[in-house]
Amino acid sequence: MKKENLKYLRERLGALELENVEALLIEIQNQVESHGEKIRIINAGLMNAGKSSLFNALIGYKKLDTGVVRVTAENTEIELDDYILVDTPGLDANCEDDETAFNGYKKANRILFIHNIVDGEFNKMEVEAIDKIAKYFATEEDFFKATTLVLTNKDQVEEAQLEELVGIMNRQLEKLFHAKFYDVVAVNSLGYLKGIEENKSLLVQHSNIETLKTSIKKSIQDQSIKASYDAYESELIEKLEAEFIASQSHILTELKKCNEELSEYKKSQNTIDKIESKLSQGHNLLKRSGSIDVKIESLYISANRRSGATYKSEYSARSDGTRACEEALRNAGSAMTSQMNAIVQRCENIAFEGSDIRNLKVALLEQCNEIKELYLSVNGTLKDFPTLNLDKVKQNSDYQKKFGDIYRDISFIDYHIFGSASNYLSGYNLDIDYDYRTEYTSGFFGMKEKDVCYYSWDISGAIDDIRDRAYDIMEDRTRPARKLAQEVQDEMLKSMEEQVTLWEKAVTTILKTMKNELCKDSQRSEQYEMKLKVNADMITECLEYVRGHKYE
Repeated sequence: MKKENLKYLRERLGALELENVEALLIEIQNQVESHGEKIRIINAGLMNAGKSSLFNALIGYKKLDTGVVRVTAENTEIELDDYILVDTPGLDANCEDDETAFNGYKKANRILFIHNIVDGEFNKMEVEAIDKIAKYFATEEDFFKATTLVLTNKDQVEEAQLEELVGIMNRQLEKLFHAKFYDVVAVNSLGYLKGIEENKSLLVQHSNIETLKTSIKKSIQDQSIKASYDAYESELIEKLEAEFIASQSHILTELKKCNEELSEYKKSQNTIDKIESKLSQGHNLLKRSGSIDVKIESLYISANRRSGATYKSEYSARSDGTRACEEALRNAGSAMTSQMNAIVQRCENIAFEGSDIRNLKVALLEQCNEIKELYLSVNGTLKDFPTLNLDKVKQNSDYQKKFGDIYRDISFIDYHIFGSASNYLSGYNLDIDYDYRTEYTSGFFGMKEKDVCYYSWDISGAIDDIRDRAYDIMEDRTRPARKLAQEVQDEMLKSMEEQVTLWEKAVTTILKTMKNELCKDSQRSEQYEMKLKVNADMITECLEYVRGHKYE
């Protein structure tokens, strides 16, 4: 903040001692100009050490390009809620990239030095980079305290090997710099992103990215410029308020008088606003419910797919292959009947005992109770307050009969529904393999050499076709069950919405009456609010002036 701004504050506040305030403002200005509000976290390391992949993991999705060739040619900033990530080019790409990276390190509050653990200990170029970056700090010790060593690709080395390599690297640093990294974290960036994408908690846990995030957050708490800035600003505003109130004590009297007479009005008004806000949440709960999702899995068919080369005639091989296919058809029919019954059972359970409907009822009743408590706090009684009656929401008994009809429809599936085995064995779906062997037989003139052909069969393609056909049949035969389950839920939700709508209308009518009563006091309250505004104009102007000029 400029000195002319301080002069303006002096004029507005009168003859007050503001030297301490001025010192605070100057310190704030220096902090902001040097660093800005947020911590800047910058990565450093060789090209393809995994810097961009690590930042993608910290962000939570793939934002930066990665690859085996150079993909980052300039410093890229990504602003998150608590800090700014700065992605730099690899130090071994070219001289121009190195200069770009080192320009970024000058503004860093914390450095993540990235090293691919698969490469073993630090190489010469990394040691030179550490030496050069450390020169931007007051001492080498300060550099190591402000830097986290991140070892990437931890999944590619054993735990014992990892510990051994960390020990070697620490001894290497102590020999060269008489110091070592205080914070070392080994991570698997790609594993973390895969765990997030596929919702695999073990991958996320073993990736160690969350451990690194915790380390970063701790460093932010320890050195956050924004935190120190906020502390300075709060101290400044608190001092201004205290000095102003001390010099203008009559304002306190006016504020107290206004607040006492407005408190009850504002309390009631705020409570009614909360009730109206909560009333709108009921329909939002209903809109997010009622989706039926019963997946049909690929059918497992218990049957032999292929034989060994043990047949001496092609006819025998084809005959046995055909019989194996017929057995697969029979097994498919039996397995499909069992799976379809399970699918219909799941649909029925969802329709009549689904947790979504139960949870929705509980949530709506909890919301009703919260509104009752709010209403009681301003009205003093629950007399004539409407009750949300969800006991009227019941299933139609006809649906039970409809599910019974579906069970009968799928109770037995004859394997002939798939067609004959010959349909699936035509073309290449019955594969006959030939194996020529040399055998010896004894004769009148001694041992005689003879070439003998052995045959085998393979019906893998036919079984795959049968499985595809089974999936289509299950999809078609179970569709009525999924549709019926959806109808049950839709009817339940419609009935619940009707009850909620009636209840909301009754509550809204009561609130309208209460608001009309409150409006009778509004004219008197507006007069006090105007007086409050006039009396507080000076302090409001000065405090907002401080906040508005904090970046100058």
